[in-house]
Amino acid sequence: MPSDVYRDFEIHIRKPSADGLYPVGVWVADEDRRADGVWQSPFSDEEVNRALIWMEQGLFDADYVKQFGTGLFHSLIADQIKEVYEGSRTSGGSALRIRLIVDAPAAARIPWELLYDPAAEIFLAIAGPFVRGLSLTVPTHPLTVKPPLRILVVDAFPQGVLKVQDQIETRGIQHALADLIRERRVEVVTLPKVTLAKLQNVLREAANPERPRPFHLLHFIGHGQYDNVSGRTVLLFEDDQGQVDEVEAETLVNVLRSFDLKLVFLNACQSVQSSALDITRGLAPALLTSGVPAVIGMQVTVLDPVAIKFACDFYSALADNRPVDAALTDARQLARGTRLRRKADLGIPVCYLRTATGQILELQPADQVPLTLQTWRPWLRQRATPRYVVRAILSLITLVSAVLGLYWGVVPFLARPPRMTGQFNIAVAEFASLDAQNHVARSPAAHDLAESVFTAIDDEVKSLKASGALQGFNIQVRGPDTTGSIKGTTGTARAQSAVELASTYNMDVIVYGNLAHDTDATSLRPEFYLSSRTLQNAEELVGQYQYGSNVEALGDVTRNPVLAKGLSESLEARTRALTQFVIGLGYYTIDQFDKAATYFQAADKTPHWDERDGKDVLYLFMGNTAGQLHDLTSAQAYYDHALRIDPEYARARLGAAEVLFQRSHKDCEKGSIDVAGLQAAIRGYQSALTAREQPAQSDIQAKTAFALGRTYVCLSQALVEPRWKEAETEFRKVIDDYEHGNQRIKERAAEAHANLAVVYLPSQDEPGAAAKYQRAAGEYRKAIETTRRAVLQAECYRMLGHIYGRLKDYSQADSAYAEAIRLDPDHRDKYEQLRQQLQRERTGS
Repeated sequence: MPSDVYRDFEIHIRKPSADGLYPVGVWVADEDRRADGVWQSPFSDEEVNRALIWMEQGLFDADYVKQFGTGLFHSLIADQIKEVYEGSRTSGGSALRIRLIVDAPAAARIPWELLYDPAAEIFLAIAGPFVRGLSLTVPTHPLTVKPPLRILVVDAFPQGVLKVQDQIETRGIQHALADLIRERRVEVVTLPKVTLAKLQNVLREAANPERPRPFHLLHFIGHGQYDNVSGRTVLLFEDDQGQVDEVEAETLVNVLRSFDLKLVFLNACQSVQSSALDITRGLAPALLTSGVPAVIGMQVTVLDPVAIKFACDFYSALADNRPVDAALTDARQLARGTRLRRKADLGIPVCYLRTATGQILELQPADQVPLTLQTWRPWLRQRATPRYVVRAILSLITLVSAVLGLYWGVVPFLARPPRMTGQFNIAVAEFASLDAQNHVARSPAAHDLAESVFTAIDDEVKSLKASGALQGFNIQVRGPDTTGSIKGTTGTARAQSAVELASTYNMDVIVYGNLAHDTDATSLRPEFYLSSRTLQNAEELVGQYQYGSNVEALGDVTRNPVLAKGLSESLEARTRALTQFVIGLGYYTIDQFDKAATYFQAADKTPHWDERDGKDVLYLFMGNTAGQLHDLTSAQAYYDHALRIDPEYARARLGAAEVLFQRSHKDCEKGSIDVAGLQAAIRGYQSALTAREQPAQSDIQAKTAFALGRTYVCLSQALVEPRWKEAETEFRKVIDDYEHGNQRIKERAAEAHANLAVVYLPSQDEPGAAAKYQRAAGEYRKAIETTRRAVLQAECYRMLGHIYGRLKDYSQADSAYAEAIRLDPDHRDKYEQLRQQLQRERTGS
C-alpha cells in the first residue's frame, strides 16, 4: 500500500488587487519554506467556460489537456514560488499534498485539478493528493470504528422537479459496493423522499448510545440552487406533502453538526445559471467549519464511465483505510485515460479537506468471521492481496451503476418548470421589449403578443388532438409564462440563449421575438430556434430563423393599447402560418414527410401572408421535405422560390446544391455519374459560404465542408479525378469544429469520420495496405463512438467486418458483423451472408 504520509504544500490565492493581479502565498510547514508572488490567469473567462464544457463532454484530447495544465502551471508556479516548489519536490521527503485555498470566486472556477508539471511530466493531482479548502486552524480528530463503513444515501425529488435524465438509482450503490458489503466492510442504508426531519431522525437513531450504529458518510441525491449575487446555497428537500422545502446550508449544518459525519458527497451537474462547483463551494465552507472533515463534489456533470471508475476505486480504497485524499488520488490515477476523448476526467472531482492528515477513518480489524460456505471466498480474497486488488478493480469497473453517477441537478434559484416530455415540444418564449437605448425590459404589450402566438398554436394542437389527427403522436406546447425569456439584443446572443433553454428543458422549437420601440414607431422581429434533439438526420435545418420581415406599427405600442392591437392583427396571418408550420415540423421529426408536406402546404396557403414575411424559411423546409420524399423536381422548385425571395439565403443555396448532388452522383460508380452536375453542386455549395444571409447557429461553414468533402469523394471513387486530399481537408474541418465544442453538428462529425475511413481505405494490393486499413478502422470506430444513430453504427461495423476480413483477423470481423446485426436487425440477412462468406474464407471452403 502506498505511504499515507504527505507534506502539505499550501497555495493561497487571494482576492485580486486594483491592478487585477492576484496575490499568492505558498507555505511548506514541514520545511518552513515560504514565498509570495502574484498570479494572472492565462485564460479568458470564455476559455475557462469552454474548458469546463469540454471536461464535461469528454472533448479534451491528450495534448490539449496537457497544454491547458501546463499554461496554468507556468502562470502560478513561477519566480520565488517555483523555487520553493522545486526545493520541496526534490528534497527527497514524502510526496506533496497540494492544499489550494482560493478566495476569489472567479479564480476558484478554474479546474486547478488539471495542473500539469511539464518537467516532471505529471499532473499534480495524480502525483499526490490535491485538495481545496480553508487554512488549517483546528483540525478534526479521526474516528476509530470497526467495520463496516456505514453510508447513508438520501434522495429528494419534490413535486415539479424531475429526476435528471438517466439518473442512476440509489440501489446502484449496493450494486457498486456488492463485494465490499458481502465482506462486511461496507454497509449502505438508503432513505428515499427525504425530509429534513426524516434525515435528523435516522441520524439520531443511528447514534443512540444504547445501540450505536453511527453513519460515517452521507450522500445527498437531488437538486440544489446557488445564487451568485447573494451567495445563498440551498438543497431542495421534500416537505411532508412532497413539495419543495428549501434547506439553507446553515440549517443543514445545524442538523448534521452533532452526528460527527466524516464525509459528505455532493454530486452536481451544470445548469444555465450555476455550476456543480458553485453548489459544492457554497456548502463546503459551512460543512468544514462545523467539523465535517471532508466534502467531495464534482466540477461538471459526471459521465457514466467516469462515475463507475470513481465509485469502484474511491470506495474500495476508503474501505481499505486509505485517507480520503489518497483514496481520491487513487481514483484519479485509474480514471485518467480510459478513452481517447476522456483525458481530463482526473480533474472532475473536487475535494475540500479540513483534516491535517486526510485520514478520516481509523478502521480497526473486523471481528473474526467463522469460515463457512458463504464466507470462505471473501476471507481468501482479503488475504490474496495482489489478486484482491486486481479483482476489486476489474469487477467493480463493470458495474452498471455507481455512486458517483448519481447526478444532482441544479435548478435556477426560483423554482423552475420540469423538462418537456413530448415527442415534439414547442415553446413560445416571453417577447422582449427593447427601448430606444436598446435596453431589455418586460412590457404588457410584448407579453400579450407572445401570449397570442402561444394561444393560436396551443388551440390548433388541442383541436387536432380532439379530432384524433395526432393519435399516436404527442406534441406538447408551453407558453411564455412557463417558458421564460430569450436573452440578448443581437441575433447571435439570442440564438445562444435559445440553445441553452432548449437543452435545459428538452424543447424542439422555441418561438420568440424582440419588440423594439420609441415614441415614433414600433417593430417586432419574429424569430424561432429549431434544436437538434429530434433532427439527427437533418442537422442542416438546425439553428435560428427570422420568420419574415419585421412587423411594424407607427407609434409606441407599449403605451397605446389601440396600436398594440393593430400590431397583433398584423401578426395574425403569420401566426396562423407559423402554427401549421411547427406542426409540420413535428411530423418531419418522426419521418412522416408526407404529413409534414401537407402542413407546410397549408401554411403556404394562409390568407394574407405575403411571401416576403417569412416564406423563404417555409420554402426551405418544403424543399428539404420534397427531397426526403425523393421528389427532386419539387425540391428544386421550392429552393429556387426561396432564393427568389432572398438570393443571399445561404441555407437555400446549400439545399439547391444538394439537389444537384442527389441528381448527379448515381452511387459514385465509374462511368455513371454526371460530372458536370457534380461540379455545379460544388459551385453551389461554395456559393453558400459567401452568402450574406447566414443566421446565427446555422453552421454554414461546417455543413458546406461536409457536402464538399462528400462530393470530392464521389469524384474520386468514380475515377474522374483524384480529389482525396481535398476531401480529407473538408472532413477535418467538420471534425475540428465539433471537437472544439460545436455539439450541433455531432452527427455530421460522425459521418465525416465514416467518410474519412473511405478516404483512407487502400486500393487492392496497394503497398502498406495493412496500415491504411487500420487507419480506416480507427475512423469507423470514431464514427460509431460519436453517432447516436444505430443504422450508421451498423454500417460502420459492416465496414469493420470487411476490413478485418482483409486483414485475416476473422474473430474481430465476425464480432463486427454480429454488432451490425444487433444494431440493424432489419438487415440481418445481409449481414449473415457476409458472416457466411467470411467463414468460407476462413476455412478455405
